[in-house]
Amino acid sequence: MQDWNLQLIELVRRPDWGDLMHHITLLGSDECYFMLIALTYWCFHPAHGLRIACGLFISGGICETLRQVFQGPRPYWVHPDLSLSSDFGAVAVEKGFGMPSGHSQQAVVVWGRVMTLLRCPWLWVLLGIAIFLIGLSRIYLGVHYPYQVLSGWTIGLTILVLLICLEKPVVRWFMSCPQGRRIAWFWLLSLIIPATTLAVQWFHQWSLPDPGWAENARSVHPGGIPIAPFRLHIAVNDAAMLFGFCAGASLLWEQRLFHPVEGIMPKLCMSLIGLGGLSLIWYGGADFIPSSTEVIPYYSGLYIRGLIASLWMFWIWPTLWRRIYGRLSPVQSKLF
Repeated sequence: MQDWNLQLIELVRRPDWGDLMHHITLLGSDECYFMLIALTYWCFHPAHGLRIACGLFISGGICETLRQVFQGPRPYWVHPDLSLSSDFGAVAVEKGFGMPSGHSQQAVVVWGRVMTLLRCPWLWVLLGIAIFLIGLSRIYLGVHYPYQVLSGWTIGLTILVLLICLEKPVVRWFMSCPQGRRIAWFWLLSLIIPATTLAVQWFHQWSLPDPGWAENARSVHPGGIPIAPFRLHIAVNDAAMLFGFCAGASLLWEQRLFHPVEGIMPKLCMSLIGLGGLSLIWYGGADFIPSSTEVIPYYSGLYIRGLIASLWMFWIWPTLWRRIYGRLSPVQSKLF
């Protein structure tokens, strides 16, 4: 397997593709997806925003658990010559396991979900190309073997099909369940993500098969932690975001505010201020998270930040905006 994987990596490596591939891989980043979800949920179609968010958070938890199961190495851990030199652009560094490719899996779940929601053939073609190029960028950057990208696409497609098939029964339950019980169930279900990750890590112990892997990784990222495959913090954050998304959407639904903002200027103002607040919570909140050496405060801080960020996106900011906008005088309203 390694032979054809390495041959394919070498085949796609072109010195003049470095900057392009780094930009393409950003289409599969969490920041890009958060922006897509927020704008869709606030300004265009709240239900579609929820569908995309549900796929993103559930798929993220599944991906991190599967990585602990398969424990696949990154290519440059094993073959340091595959790490990017300055001729290829900025160095790409990933500290966790590489199987499956999270970027590839999430691209299928998120952009594939967008394809199913928008009946536009030319957009399907563009998003299909984007999904392919995101996976290709991960191979080019030396952070995934081709088989890990193919696995990510396959797992992502499976999750996408299951989400579409289960949507109607889940929505029926959502509509029939009392709010308090609904939110309690959301919280319990969200805890499955870190609990599963912890269980897999506990029963599936791992150690470096070759000490040279650490040296290879360190040569790419001098002075840092070269390989840190057990990433419970990712699972904790996914659980917090999933619970905040479910609870926030439920609260907004009960307030009868579950509708998009109308008008170009209101959409623009709401988006800019809302995304600014989300960035402040996410990046500014990182300064208040204790050191990872303090285990309980650290994970508690991560959970609180993820929960507040998710609630801001799905409940707090839509509620605040409608109250602020609703207080505008008729003269002021005409400006929008």
